[in-house]
Amino acid sequence: TEQPNRPSLIMSGSKQTMIIAAVAASVVVLGAVLFFSSGKAEQKATGDDDSKAKPGPTSTSTPAPNLDKSGVASDHTTTEFGSDDRSLMGIAKSTEKAAPEPTLAPTAAATAAEAHVGEGHEGGPTEEDLAMKEKLDEFNRLQSLGTKLFKGQKFDQAAEKFSTAILIAEELDLPAAKLETLYNNRGAMYEKAGKMKESLEDCTYVLAMNPTHSKVRKRRARIYKATNRYHEALVELCVVMLADREKLRAKIAAQYPDNPQMFQFQMQHAMQQPENQAPEDLEPVMKLVGQTDAEAELSGRDPSMAKRPPSSNTVHQLLLTYTGYLQIETDVKSLKLKDLTATVNASPSGRDGVDALRTRGYWKMVKRDYA
Repeated sequence: TEQPNRPSLIMSGSKQTMIIAAVAASVVVLGAVLFFSSGKAEQKATGDDDSKAKPGPTSTSTPAPNLDKSGVASDHTTTEFGSDDRSLMGIAKSTEKAAPEPTLAPTAAATAAEAHVGEGHEGGPTEEDLAMKEKLDEFNRLQSLGTKLFKGQKFDQAAEKFSTAILIAEELDLPAAKLETLYNNRGAMYEKAGKMKESLEDCTYVLAMNPTHSKVRKRRARIYKATNRYHEALVELCVVMLADREKLRAKIAAQYPDNPQMFQFQMQHAMQQPENQAPEDLEPVMKLVGQTDAEAELSGRDPSMAKRPPSSNTVHQLLLTYTGYLQIETDVKSLKLKDLTATVNASPSGRDGVDALRTRGYWKMVKRDYA
């Protein structure tokens, strides 16, 4: 009976080793992420306590609009580029038949500035008020223009507009969430423009503020893959996979805190859903990592080793896998080489000569004379 295909088992072991190494690196990164996030949560909690202890003065002026975390009025939505699995141009296609796109909503600082104009100043708005309003108007104009240029596939020009908008946002000290969105969008523009180094720099900035930003980590994995940095790409994808599963686990655990059986059932069911599968690039990147490691291993070997034939023991073990080998060994074991050679020399050409050559070959095979 033939033995199973052993190389496939070896490949499986290599694949497991590769996954373990990548996951180990990802766990280190994810641990840092969770530590960073918990630190931010504690800091935020302390800030909340301080704000409760020191209530601000009441005001009879018109209440400020409801604002989202990015500092933009909540009745409008700020577009964040860098989708996971589809081109950003899908945003443009989806809006071709839609109503005309509204202008971007004013930021919190803009609303406050406008409310402040003419209030408490008998002579009207101050020069500082007018200067701030002018900068905010320019910021919104650049952001809107950059978005339109991006949808028009003018990626370099779009990134240029967003770069200027980022400078204004930093000068006006806009919320960190707003800066995170700006850098993320510009990083997507740089990637589309083929400026991988600049895109990686923006990815690093975003991840410093939000280490679990899956879109940015997937973008960084794509760039690493495109620049043949396969091991780093694998680590990024494993971080995404572990972080997403940890979020899923925490969500289900909160629903069933006292029912481990139901938690286990729901977790297994959720893991089978398409949206909870491993990143689609994970398998191709793993293959590239294995291929790169194999090439590196072979290139480091002694060149003379590739020219050497397999050892006699290796050949013998291979022959033993054939069912007819033991019978051949029994048939020719008692024969002598000189007699076989004489038979070969005396045999005429044709079938008898072929049989004599085959018998002598079997004898040499049994004696492990493979030369």
